[in-house]
Amino acid sequence: MTSRQKFIAGTEPDSLLSDFDNFWAAYPKLRRVAKGKARTAWQRAIKRLKSRGMKEGDAIEMVLAAVAEFAMSPFGKGRYCPGPEPWLNQDRWDDDRTAWAYESLDDVP
Repeated sequence: MTSRQKFIAGTEPDSLLSDFDNFWAAYPKLRRVAKGKARTAWQRAIKRLKSRGMKEGDAIEMVLAAVAEFAMSPFGKGRYCPGPEPWLNQDRWDDDRTAWAYESLDDVP
């Protein structure tokens, strides 16, 4: 079985899954949808960061810190908050934090 097949089969280490549960718990409550797709996006996001030379623990810590900050922001609490899957797929942890200070990106000056 190739590493891609293992990834698709969901045989990721348990630590990645428990870290995903921490991500899920931190994500804005009203947008916790499509958990299975979000779990897959989480696994891919961490793999993407690792492929850029980041250690797994550092990648997880960075994403968890960013999602906690995002969840407390006006944008994270707003009606245009993205779901967890797009947030992960679009590397939203790298967003400019000043944009999170507004409920909608249309409000950014």
